[in-house]
Amino acid sequence: MAIAFSALTADSIRLRSLAAAEEAEIGNEVGPQEAYTAILRHFVNHGRAPHYVELAEIIGVDIEAARTLQREAAAAAPASTCWLAHDTDYVEAWGPFSNVPTHVRISVEGTDRWFGL
Repeated sequence: MAIAFSALTADSIRLRSLAAAEEAEIGNEVGPQEAYTAILRHFVNHGRAPHYVELAEIIGVDIEAARTLQREAAAAAPASTCWLAHDTDYVEAWGPFSNVPTHVRISVEGTDRWFGL
């Protein structure tokens, strides 16, 4: 089963991500929103969630700050769209994407490399 998200295109996510990155640079503060956007962008570009060490490099913070921001972003996300694997700091799902293979496949702009929730 493949699901095509026409409203969720790689370009639209990139544009949103760039806007968030520009806002972060202006304020020089990185918060949960920037972490959320960076994780979503990484899913689109790489087909998987980043490890929090990768997230630290992407958003320009130290590893512990990235881990904390990832937790805060997951907690602040709309109900049941983002969560970490039980008792870990590993992303299990970041709506609409799943880091764990599921029966739901997502295709964006003809590319089929994601699993959905």
